[in-house]
Amino acid sequence: LCEANMVLIIDDEFDICESIQELLADDKIDADICPCSVSAMTKLDSGNYACVITDICMPAINGIELSKSIKAKYPNIIVICISSYSDLLQQDLIDAKVDFCFPKPFSSESLVACVQTCLKRMLTAA
Repeated sequence: LCEANMVLIIDDEFDICESIQELLADDKIDADICPCSVSAMTKLDSGNYACVITDICMPAINGIELSKSIKAKYPNIIVICISSYSDLLQQDLIDAKVDFCFPKPFSSESLVACVQTCLKRMLTAA
């Protein structure tokens, strides 16, 4: 059985992190928060994560660059991006090996369902 059952939420807007964390908690999914893309890799190094939910537009390191770093170091972690930019290039998401992308606003049900599917996939792959 795969021990990695934790989700890491990365967004520079702390209230969004908390909202997503509460949403997942309602569905009994454990999630940690990281309000800084720069410290996200350190957090990933010290945790046991199956899934990352990251905003794309963040200061310092954007979600696309962060996704590339995550996939390079942890190819099995599932990356879900959220973005309010509709003009985001599909090729950027492909290049970053992003697994799923949710445009803001997104339905909370669809995000939770996606995370559940990702965690189940990780469990069956282990």
